[in-house]
Parts: sequence; C-alpha cells; structure tokens
Amino acid sequence: MPGSPHAMTGMALELAVSPDGHFYLETVACGLDLPDAAVARRIRKSFAAGGAAGLLDLGAIELASSSFR
Repeated sequence: MPGSPHAMTGMALELAVSPDGHFYLETVACGLDLPDAAVARRIRKSFAAGGAAGLLDLGAIELASSSFR
C-alpha cells in the first residue's frame, strides 16, 4: 500500500537457482536497497559473466568487503 510505513521502496539482490541448477541473481522489492549501489553493480557484473563467476565473486571478494560485516 503506497504511503504505508511497510511500503517496499528499495531493491535487493537474491541469489537463485534455476531448475537446471544454474545460479543467477533476481532483483526483488524490499524496504531498503541491499546491498548498496556500488556493491550491487559489482555483483551484477560478476553474474553477467556467468553463475560460476558470480559465486566466485561473492565468496572471494564480497564476503571479505566491509559491506558484509
């Protein structure tokens, strides 16, 4: 409901798995932008190269960044 304190005003990234077992990102509405815009761009760029590249980025780079602490 617009104007409600519970209105979904931001976007979040969710990790999803296709029926074939491929990892990909979905963008969903939420109360905040999660992660912040710079991190979201990095993650989207990694997943654009493929699910394996995206997972590698999440595990090797993003978890070590301060935005996930």
